[in-house]
Amino acid sequence: MERRRGVNVRWKTPISGVCYSSPIIWADRDFLARAKPAKRGSSAILGLHRDIAPVDNEGPQSFVVYGLDRRSGNILWQQTAISGQPKVKRHPKSPAIPIPPPLPTAVT
Repeated sequence: MERRRGVNVRWKTPISGVCYSSPIIWADRDFLARAKPAKRGSSAILGLHRDIAPVDNEGPQSFVVYGLDRRSGNILWQQTAISGQPKVKRHPKSPAIPIPPPLPTAVT
């Protein structure tokens, strides 16, 4: 197994936001979720800072779901699932922001 950067990588697609949840792979589609600060120019505070208290004042987030073509990595669609202030504060060592479960809908 090669560990060099770029070896055995079919494609890379830059997607802004934070969340280290696993992608969902279904047939020829990849689905990803990200949390983005609602206010432009702001970003999540990552890493351990002074103490381990939950992160305060991250502000409202937009929780976005992406559908990608599995073969090319092209973004086929993106949809904001919900926007607002997260109800659960994030642990400072975790870059992941809790994303609410999606409503049941048909996926095409």
